[in-house]
Amino acid sequence: MIALTRFHLSGFVRSTRVVLALLALVLVLGLLYSGGTPDGNPRLTPDGVQAAILGAYGTAAAFLVPVCAWSAKLLLDNEPDGQRELSAMAAGGVVRSAVAGLLAAYAFNAALALVALVAPLGIGFTHTPGGAAFWLALVFHLLAALTGTVAGALAGRVIFPAPAAGTLVLIVIVLGLVVLELTPLGAVAPPLLSLTREAAEGPAALAGELPALGMRFLGWGLLGAGLYLGLRRNRV
Repeated sequence: MIALTRFHLSGFVRSTRVVLALLALVLVLGLLYSGGTPDGNPRLTPDGVQAAILGAYGTAAAFLVPVCAWSAKLLLDNEPDGQRELSAMAAGGVVRSAVAGLLAAYAFNAALALVALVAPLGIGFTHTPGGAAFWLALVFHLLAALTGTVAGALAGRVIFPAPAAGTLVLIVIVLGLVVLELTPLGAVAPPLLSLTREAAEGPAALAGELPALGMRFLGWGLLGAGLYLGLRRNRV
């Protein structure tokens, strides 16, 4: 399975599709950090600076979800139909092959999350994030990447063969995750909006809320992965 995961990654990195994923990340980072440094107000206290940095990271993590969803779809759609059948045979079953694809998509998205975490140090922040702010940001960037990965997988070509249908489903899923948090089910929805709000309160406040927020991310990630694998059982 590890070999098949590496095969998915290497095939995607060598393809032109990877450029589309990287462009999406560059576009989001440019939009978030080109308008001025969030921590550059001279009236901010040291705690206020870290809260501003963490708030910016929280917003970036929320925007990372659609980027990772797009890149996961691109990676999984990169495998030709004939090759997918061979991969299932080599992996010992359709489900094992699908798990390898998910792992490859998450590995790539985790790398995008790390880029999104480090890039503001050079283009967005006036001050250096404190240790607590940086590690908290790392955790929720990786959790956001997980949510985006399963969202992209559910809109993949193997589930929705028509390109237009897959793209439409991807948009509906991402928007649905945001809208769901505004409904009475918001307490169990992926905390995209909640993360942005809690992060702006500073490292101490977010550290107290992170376990609950993390469980919501993980819950939806596992739910989406289980649904994807269930759908893949009858689709080679």
